[in-house]
Amino acid sequence: GYGVCAYTYLNRAAAGDIAAWQASHKAWVERINATAGYRLVDPQVSDAGTRFTRIPGCLNTKGATPRTTRTLSRTPGTIWQRHVDPVAAPRPERRINGDTRLTGEQRGAIAGSLVGAWSEGNRHAVALGVAGLLAKAGVREEEAKAIVEHAAVLADDDEPGDRATAVRTSYERVRSGLPARGFMSLRELIPAETLAFIDATLQSLRGATVPGPNLPVIAYGHDGTPVFGADDPATGARVDPDPATRYDPPPEACFRGWFAEYRALMAPTTEAPDAFHLGCSLALVGMLLGRRVWTYNAGRHFPNLYVVLVGPTGRSRKDTAMDSAFVKMVGSIPRHSPITGQVYPEPFTIETGFGSGEGLLERIAAKPRLLMQLSEFSSLVLKARREAGTLLIPNVISLWQCPNRMTNITRGTETVALDPFLSIVAGTTPDTLAADMGDADLASGFANRFLLFGGNGCGPKADPPRAEPSECIRLMVSIMDTVQGAYPHPIELPRAAAAQGRWQEWYDAEYVATREDDAEARLAERLASNIQRIALIYAASEGCSEIGTAHLDAAIALGEWQWAFARKEVKRWGQELEARVESNVRLILERAPMHQAALRDRIGRAVPISMFNKVVAELEKALILGRTAEGYLLVRDWRPAA
Repeated sequence: GYGVCAYTYLNRAAAGDIAAWQASHKAWVERINATAGYRLVDPQVSDAGTRFTRIPGCLNTKGATPRTTRTLSRTPGTIWQRHVDPVAAPRPERRINGDTRLTGEQRGAIAGSLVGAWSEGNRHAVALGVAGLLAKAGVREEEAKAIVEHAAVLADDDEPGDRATAVRTSYERVRSGLPARGFMSLRELIPAETLAFIDATLQSLRGATVPGPNLPVIAYGHDGTPVFGADDPATGARVDPDPATRYDPPPEACFRGWFAEYRALMAPTTEAPDAFHLGCSLALVGMLLGRRVWTYNAGRHFPNLYVVLVGPTGRSRKDTAMDSAFVKMVGSIPRHSPITGQVYPEPFTIETGFGSGEGLLERIAAKPRLLMQLSEFSSLVLKARREAGTLLIPNVISLWQCPNRMTNITRGTETVALDPFLSIVAGTTPDTLAADMGDADLASGFANRFLLFGGNGCGPKADPPRAEPSECIRLMVSIMDTVQGAYPHPIELPRAAAAQGRWQEWYDAEYVATREDDAEARLAERLASNIQRIALIYAASEGCSEIGTAHLDAAIALGEWQWAFARKEVKRWGQELEARVESNVRLILERAPMHQAALRDRIGRAVPISMFNKVVAELEKALILGRTAEGYLLVRDWRPAA
């Protein structure tokens, strides 16, 4: 699915027996997967014999941008049939019994015994060892996954997806007859008494089928989503051990054309989620377009965006996503087009901090196309708080509209900014955003000008590859040539007739949509405006003369995706700490029951334990929370989600 092909050059004298080579090819695919320990190659792939294919030097024209086919790696020489058959012979598959059943109490006890050894730098190896030990003992794979993931949750492990992968690969290796970690490797990783306890538990259960009591177990589905179930961890309601920092990815329809290519280039190079790459790439293209294009709806809408990347500290790689777009990609713009020879204008100005409101206007007067890249969104908000009464927030609000002219008089000196164009891309965490934003920000219109892109890190990448410089240049040349060629002069992009009907349909539904409170209503006020800006960027990135239905549909999908996240976040804005703790407690327990100690860990140690206990006690007293017979806290009337 990635356009990558592996070729084997056959010795000319051995190339006649096609049927034999096809059989060898099929066995070779099986052997590759057995060696890898997972399905690296699609087993349905089978050599059909002679066919047409691209060779290096040809153009691949299937995508929006033609690409040159190239060789990634080549080993000289040819092979004979005898070279293939011994290598291709797959190992006999070992059947894992799968009859061993552990009770919920035993699964919990094994998981709990591992917590002390589940330390950073050790936990991946422990997960592999435990998974291998369970597989060799005949424990079902879904039960092994439940145990390992439960241990990860108890130990506050922030990489549950890696632990699920460790179980899967261990079971694949055992099934394939390949070496897998187990008892011997665990001797070096966990205390002897812990290993003896686990081994004794497994030995006593060999060949037994023991029904377990109805104790909650945390497990994970095939997609890595946590599952909260009873005795059978393969079923149950979906939960999130940390729902405050779990985000749905943007709809796939939002990654169209150039933006899909950008994601394909940057996603492998960083742990940043797709949502952050999308937010940054939209802002990047919007800045390259500048005031060349606009669309009209009760006023002109330009392609400048205010974007906030919202995710947990460290793992979500907000700064990395921003640097990929505004350092790596902008730095790849050549002086002129290698295709048309046209000289490119100077890129827009990028700055990393706000001064005063007056200073902002002076900077944008000197360099009208300005992007503010902020590692911390708080730097803008707190500066505005410290300098209450200054023009910083009012100017940020006004510049979002891209007025033709802005003026300011300071100490008798007039500053005039003509045709200003400002975009902002900033990063923050959910709790910091909740603490920063308040009623005044909603009432002033400051908050609703920002698009919120929520995302988690996409998993560990110890040594990610660099973005290929030639591909960075190619992508930037592609978008620069489109912008320069399609829009040599400023122009309005109207909606096409079909898109107008789609817009009317969406707007009518949005107009009568109910809002839970004033805060939500205020935050939604500029949703329509931001959707029009995004649709404009999509259309202009393709050099179109009007906004089509496909552009609008993608923009609506993105707008509604970020709105679903924003409307949840706004409920916590402006709350005092105790109120935010209560909101988080209810949010977590609405997903699934949880022990109070585990809930305390999810809330965070920065919250005083006295405050946490008080909140829980008050919610129980108000009959909002209850407890199961096993001591799990839950929201009353909680039911597993479908």
